[in-house]
Amino acid sequence: MQTRLINNVSKETIGVLKRRFLNKELIAYIDTHAIDAVGLVQGTVIEIICASDIASKASNVKISEIRGNCPQSIMSIGIIGDVSAVKSALRSVNQGIPKTVFKD
Repeated sequence: MQTRLINNVSKETIGVLKRRFLNKELIAYIDTHAIDAVGLVQGTVIEIICASDIASKASNVKISEIRGNCPQSIMSIGIIGDVSAVKSALRSVNQGIPKTVFKD
């Protein structure tokens, strides 16, 4: 799994994200709000579903799946919010995704 943080996001990058985001409500939100930071997470389907849940619980952020070329095995999400919220979400994702398979 890979994570990246973009601070002070350019209008061009926002345009790319708007064309790739699958969450229509988030696209509408971007049109009416300033975006301070974007977190990007890419990984397997299982990692991304877990990352989305962890990020949304960790801080006040908005999340969307990002349309890509290989949704069967690799997925990506974008995490939108203020810088501290996105950093907190990414930190929680990096700490919360286990490297091993769950065993009961």
